[in-house]
Amino acid sequence: MSRTPGRPAASSPPPAPSSRSGRAAAVTSGADQVVVTEAGAGEPLTLPVPTVADAVDATGAGDVLTGTTAARLALGDPLPTAVSLGIGAASLSVTGRGGTGRIPTLTESRAVAPAVRA
Repeated sequence: MSRTPGRPAASSPPPAPSSRSGRAAAVTSGADQVVVTEAGAGEPLTLPVPTVADAVDATGAGDVLTGTTAARLALGDPLPTAVSLGIGAASLSVTGRGGTGRIPTLTESRAVAPAVRA
């Protein structure tokens, strides 16, 4: 398996957040899961990615995940909730063609977002 030097393979667990890398991280594992780690939060949280039957184009899905997560954090959501909504939005975004072929609403994203345990 080829990988970028200095970066862990996709199956490797994400590094713990540090003062060098920040206080939190959300690491995607393709279309399978997103692992969320926060400094001081204990064990990483693994969130599944919902399967979308009518996927046509994954272009921009990572941008939708990142943008939705950032917007939700700016609105005050906790990191796990923000990432969950980002996952929901990204999952639905693949049903449109191109990077902006489908930008789901918050209601649509909430409907498919993975549950976050308290």
